[in-house]
Amino acid sequence: MIQQIARSIVNNNFFIYVPSSCFDLYKVIIKEECKENRLKISKDKSALMPMFTRNKEVIKSHPTINESGIKIVSQMKYLGVTLDCKLDWYPRTQYLENKVLIIRNSLVRCSTATWLMTFHNLMTVYKYAILSVITYASQAWSTSVSKRAKTKLQQIQGAFLIFITKAYKSVSNEALSAIAGIMPIEQAMQLYKDRRGISRGNPTNAVRAALKKIETPSKTRGIHPKDNHISVDLSGKVGKANMKIFTDGSKTENHVGANMVSEKDSKEIHINTQRLNTTCTVFQDEVSMTIDWIQSQGKKTSSYAINVDSKAALLAIANKHSTHPLAVAIRVKAIKLRISTSITFHWVKGHAGLKGNERADCLAKTDARYKNSIAYDEIPIRRGKQIL
Repeated sequence: MIQQIARSIVNNNFFIYVPSSCFDLYKVIIKEECKENRLKISKDKSALMPMFTRNKEVIKSHPTINESGIKIVSQMKYLGVTLDCKLDWYPRTQYLENKVLIIRNSLVRCSTATWLMTFHNLMTVYKYAILSVITYASQAWSTSVSKRAKTKLQQIQGAFLIFITKAYKSVSNEALSAIAGIMPIEQAMQLYKDRRGISRGNPTNAVRAALKKIETPSKTRGIHPKDNHISVDLSGKVGKANMKIFTDGSKTENHVGANMVSEKDSKEIHINTQRLNTTCTVFQDEVSMTIDWIQSQGKKTSSYAINVDSKAALLAIANKHSTHPLAVAIRVKAIKLRISTSITFHWVKGHAGLKGNERADCLAKTDARYKNSIAYDEIPIRRGKQIL
């Protein structure tokens, strides 16, 4: 384990927490790795930060430290975040205050009490520039900030809100937040953390039951790169195959439905309708049930042409880097089915008079409302962020 960490230190910029009792062991192994790879560690770019200790003189006088000449620091910056030896994150908030103050002073020259810049323009700058600076990597450090660090964050937000609302300096932070119509900084950082968590499939602190059913992002795994490719025909022409399948979806205030129609020799041989939760989108289930039906057919037909009027759904399936769970599931199933069956994806223009597409659209609007069981009820990530 130590050998692997030592190689990472040699080959990359690396920040690591090392117990003081292991200094000598790490020193020997890192020296061996440097000698083997003909590398030399830069003393100017390396630093030691003793953490959670008051007796720093013992560390400074350690033979390993004296021999290597590494400087002792009380704080350092790693990936744009200032780390301190106490991990109370107060130096981080001081850095944010100085950085944000430069932006604020530049805006003061453009906006005085005569409102040369409107309130809405200043709020846009705050939401998309200032708040982005403050919340950067906050999911890593905002959970354990000290009391003085919290006070400093409130001061940073308060100074900006006084400038934006043109209020007196004696107005409280709570009143400023209410006047400006924005969240206190603690809630804004928690919202940022939860939004990032939703995008990555991590748990959040949200209490609403609807947010427990958000889709979990996933990736295509276990497929060889040469096979991990799906081509999509975007010409607008109906695909040629033994079996032609048309899919369409419909969403109203009361229901969301998706339908597929299968045709063989210009004859309709199969239809299927599914009902989704009202919070779902038609993008979510248009192609999924088609692949499931093809899978259930076995080798009855040698070729299938899936015609979809949703270009977004097809591009998501074709994108090998897509993290949408349904798109990933369809990719995996389609790639496995291609071994014995020809499956092609085609985009067709909706409401253009195509018999199969119009039939699927009509069934999606009418049949879905009579379905009692819901086939899919997970909420899209974008909708989950809106609810949050």
